[in-house]
Amino acid sequence: MIKKIVWLLCLLGCATSLRAELLALTHDRLSATEQLVELDPASGAAVAIGPGLVGCCEVGLAATAFNPLTRELFALTADSVGGLRLRKFDPTGVASTVGTLGPGQRAVGFAFELKLSRLLAALISQSGELRIVAIDPLSATVSTVNLGSSDCCVINAGLSAFDRGQFHLVGRLRSEPSGSSSLLSFSTSGDNALQRTVIPAGSQIAALHADPAGGGLYALVQRFSAPFVPEMQLASVLPGSGLTPIGQAHANCCAIALGNSAIDGNALQAVGRRATAPSSELSLMSINLSTGALDFSSAPLAANRVINGLFVGNVLSLSPRSGISRQQGSASQSAIIANVLNPLGAALVTVNGGASATSNGLSVSNLSLSNGVLSADVVASCTASSSAFSLSASSGAQQASATLNIAVLPNSPPSLGSYPVTNVGLGLAVVVSPSAAPLDTGSISSVTANAPGMSGGVAVNATSGEVTISNAGPVGGFSVSVTATDNCASSSTQSFNLNVSGAGALLTPIAANRAQGSASYRSVIGTLNAANGAGNFTLAVNGASSALVNGVEIKGLQNNNGILSASIRAGCFAPLGASTFTLSANDGAQSASVSLAVVVSAGSNPNWCSWWPR
Repeated sequence: MIKKIVWLLCLLGCATSLRAELLALTHDRLSATEQLVELDPASGAAVAIGPGLVGCCEVGLAATAFNPLTRELFALTADSVGGLRLRKFDPTGVASTVGTLGPGQRAVGFAFELKLSRLLAALISQSGELRIVAIDPLSATVSTVNLGSSDCCVINAGLSAFDRGQFHLVGRLRSEPSGSSSLLSFSTSGDNALQRTVIPAGSQIAALHADPAGGGLYALVQRFSAPFVPEMQLASVLPGSGLTPIGQAHANCCAIALGNSAIDGNALQAVGRRATAPSSELSLMSINLSTGALDFSSAPLAANRVINGLFVGNVLSLSPRSGISRQQGSASQSAIIANVLNPLGAALVTVNGGASATSNGLSVSNLSLSNGVLSADVVASCTASSSAFSLSASSGAQQASATLNIAVLPNSPPSLGSYPVTNVGLGLAVVVSPSAAPLDTGSISSVTANAPGMSGGVAVNATSGEVTISNAGPVGGFSVSVTATDNCASSSTQSFNLNVSGAGALLTPIAANRAQGSASYRSVIGTLNAANGAGNFTLAVNGASSALVNGVEIKGLQNNNGILSASIRAGCFAPLGASTFTLSANDGAQSASVSLAVVVSAGSNPNWCSWWPR
């Protein structure tokens, strides 16, 4: 379909920067074929890619979109029943039909949203109602993302762009006077929000495009400096604020083909006609985004080709992730901070101009780019606050930049599990376990425990949170408090009641005697009295079921209702005098321990050990 031409004027002779791959969807009038081509911005020459669709089809203004990840081009075309058909061209130029969108509607805008990998379209029904929809690129399934407003809209066809959560069109509300114009920005988050940016009276937007690398909107604006003296001005567009001119306005220039623009590096590419050229002669235009300088291709486009859409096939783009946050004092964690699209190969990525950066106590380091996913270690100090970082990516002559926002949340104190009410006998020991070990988003610097008024020992394991009470006493109730402090000096405390009752368990040792070289035989080594009965206590010597000290061995421990015995022997070379062991008793809830002595004397038969050394 031949595009409507909007007349604009400009100056000639501007420098051209290094280009990326510039693609176009074209209609060949001679073969009636819709075909993907690669264009040379300098010469205007076109090289066909693949067979295309023969005998097809009318593509509406601003009804093409490009997925740079898969390098697939999509187009909305009219079908035989007055509806829309979604077509796809793969990287080799082979075309296919994805599906239909239903009858009774036309498209006035089309774009691809990289972050959510979906197509967005502005559709107008036969009754004039406008809505923004998301289209699944695999099935052509349609879902509404913005219903517009009751007063919306009269749209200028051929002007649309998507940028950072907003689908932008140019037009006016029905209640506004004819001739007025605004940038209409529709939210695509599902909240039906609409933002208007008034275009100055006497000005008209002739091209609108979003920068895929760094974000931001750019427009070619037409106005008349005097009657019948039109001029063209490149401008940056801030939705909700206005248009900011870039460089000088260009007078007596050209006509712009609506719906055909792309941003290639630092240049806005468009299709237009020189003021001195025949009406059917179109060329490629390059407008520098920094200076507004303008250049034309050295030769016009082929007269038999109608350009239906321009795209940059290998643009470098940098898309920061949103919703990243860190808690003050938390441990360093890796996070996906951005997506980097670079079909040309590897890209160099920096944060605040370097390999790492720290701002307001918030640090980003260890940048890693793999398969288009940029990750980094992010950590917030105890005094950190939310901060913005500048991300940059470069590859050859291409550069992209974006702002990464990271929120810092207040430090939270450590978490401690709860402790049960604990009963213990007088003079005994008990270990009290919490429902959960101490835990912190950063690190635990200390864990302490105390029991005011209790004369026994109180200790706590900083890793498990277990509290050990030893030699409990005096009889009565006590409050035991456990406090965990983190690396930011924030603390939490859990308390539990400890009840010390009765005489507890009384473990009384009875020393044993052995002569050097004696055989092993059983002796009573102590008695155990406990309020709840002594029979359930398990015995240990030096923490085990047997022990050997200085050639003296104790084994075979037995508890016969509080009468404690063991098999004991002394070796031939056991030193004379007492060898000391630790005897302990434990019933799972409470424990007691004492020192047990085995006194070694000289053997009664001096030849015994020489006959049978032990």
